[in-house]
Amino acid sequence: MNCYEGIMTLDGDLSAGGEKEHYLGKLHRFMCKKLGKGHVGDQRQYLYYRWPGQDYVFVRSAVAMPEMGIVDEVSVEMSEGQELFVKVPVRAIRRSGERRKVLVVPESEMEIHGTELLERNGFAVLLCATSKDLCGVLDRESRKEAFNYYELSARVRVVDAEKAAHAYCSGLGRGKAFGMGLMLCQPV
Repeated sequence: MNCYEGIMTLDGDLSAGGEKEHYLGKLHRFMCKKLGKGHVGDQRQYLYYRWPGQDYVFVRSAVAMPEMGIVDEVSVEMSEGQELFVKVPVRAIRRSGERRKVLVVPESEMEIHGTELLERNGFAVLLCATSKDLCGVLDRESRKEAFNYYELSARVRVVDAEKAAHAYCSGLGRGKAFGMGLMLCQPV
């Protein structure tokens, strides 16, 4: 499975931002304008993440896009038994039993939530840690809406290579349209 990775620099007011929060609705509209709609059906076309306070966005996509700036083609080959260090921003919500309803994950359960998320996507978790609660802000029309997310860091072993490669290319968890779920992997 192949994917493309690149770095995009941000325009004007998007490059300003605090360390604690960043305005994801504005960033989402910028990404849609530059790269188009983020999905076709259920398939993600691209993922992105902006580290708070940085004036660039890291992008991973299914196809090469000239708007991404410097682009590298990456061959995603994961084999069963391979050990990796993984870092991923995860939205601190989970589905409830009711339709269209989500529950906020309490800080005490974030490691459990992250472990379950990785295990559903073809990994066995050997060691897991989460950062403190971070805050993102969605600016929807005239109102601002804050939401919590955390950075999940883990040492994992691949148990299902196909699922793991798919998770790497198309992201983990919810909120991918707003910059969540992009996995950064490094071999042990």
